[in-house]
Amino acid sequence: MSHEIRTPMNAILGLAHLLLKDVREPKARDQLGKLSDSGKHLLNVINNILDFSKIEAGKLVLEKAVFSPAQVVDRSLSMLGERAAAKGLQLVKEIDATLPNWLSGDALRLEQSLLNYLGNAIKFSEQGTITVRASASEDDGQSVLLRFEVRIKASALHLNAAINCSAPLARPMTR
Repeated sequence: MSHEIRTPMNAILGLAHLLLKDVREPKARDQLGKLSDSGKHLLNVINNILDFSKIEAGKLVLEKAVFSPAQVVDRSLSMLGERAAAKGLQLVKEIDATLPNWLSGDALRLEQSLLNYLGNAIKFSEQGTITVRASASEDDGQSVLLRFEVRIKASALHLNAAINCSAPLARPMTR
């Protein structure tokens, strides 16, 4: 079923991307950009639903590939930057020195989790700063516990949320 849903969405996104390269008129480019952004968001929702179904069925297989945790944070902030700016929110990143440059694990699932937390922080914030802090702890040379904190700071509101990702998602590489 995932193929039947994802293939048309990817075709729509691909065509929107091709049209964006050819269209010069500002209003049309803006509309195509919104179409593309909405399509990407819908594809993300579809992927989350399909992944949740796999989790419930006990069939989710985590990927194992080399990735940069700092780049996961950068991509997440980049994807949600416009939405935050439209609400007058400032996004800030803090990368702790304890964070390894490279790990082996499932960067896609890690990024999905971070995007969900950040998306909710943006959705439920009216003003202020949203800070993403990435660090590592419990590094035993074989596995590392990654910690991603999403902090919302507004004048009267200060919330903290943390994502802890354990060994199956990330293992340290040689440094």
